[in-house]
Amino acid sequence: MTTIAEKAKLFRELDVRVIIVEKLKKDKEYLLQLNKDQLLRGRDNKDNYLSPKHSENSFFKTPEAAARYAAWKMKVQKAPV
Repeated sequence: MTTIAEKAKLFRELDVRVIIVEKLKKDKEYLLQLNKDQLLRGRDNKDNYLSPKHSENSFFKTPEAAARYAAWKMKVQKAPV
């Protein structure tokens, strides 16, 4: 039977960083898809809307162009994961 002291020693010897990196590598495609879905929804890592909004973005030459892009984006958007 393993003692509490032995268990504690094993726990202290764990390289948590290696464990986390391996898990992230294993789930890379899933995490990438989550990130793409988040960006497609126009959200940051705290679920706030990204800025600037399409209607405020100088990339779009007219408000109509921004509205068309926003409509297209809504059309292709997947349901949140």
